Amino acid sequence: MGIARGAASEQLAAYLNAIHELTREPLRIIAHSHGCNIVKLASASKKLAPGVHIASAVFLACPHFFTPHAIEDYQLPYPLSPQRFGRILNVYSRHDSVQATLASHLSGQMFATAIAEMLSPTAFRVDQDPAARHLYENVELAVAADCSEQEAHTVMHGATIGGPVGAWLDSNCTFTEVLRSHHSGVLPPIPAQDYGA
Repeated sequence: MGIARGAASEQLAAYLNAIHELTREPLRIIAHSHGCNIVKLASASKKLAPGVHIASAVFLACPHFFTPHAIEDYQLPYPLSPQRFGRILNVYSRHDSVQATLASHLSGQMFATAIAEMLSPTAFRVDQDPAARHLYENVELAVAADCSEQEAHTVMHGATIGGPVGAWLDSNCTFTEVLRSHHSGVLPPIPAQDYGA
């Protein structure tokens, strides 16, 4: 539910404030699915301390919501604050039916039936916000042929992607450069049931 995501984003903002008080280490965040939208909302929270900056974020199978109709305040249900981020790796699979199709039905918007269709956002694999596009490195990954459309959503946080994502977070390289140096330039299709450990 949208209300739960909003509450979680406020909790995350408070947590990031506490971390910021304890250390000046660069903040690095990895989020999956609607967890990415919680990170986006937290970055725009009025409760987030002015000095909090997310150096690197990895969004795995994020449903980036956007309302095609130009209606004030409803175009980006989960906007991020661009000045809060250094860079974002957005990883997705076109085989994933949960990220875009199912997520569009779980946007969390609660409008009256008469206007719900007009205001309901659509989930995209890539953020549609023109103010944030410069932050993203968008990477489409292949999944194994036997991977169901639902599994394609889950394997985005499995062991196969974990190593390259960790290397990306620990460097200033692009994801392509990370793959070149660690995986001969190509990541094999992610196998079904690679749910991590």
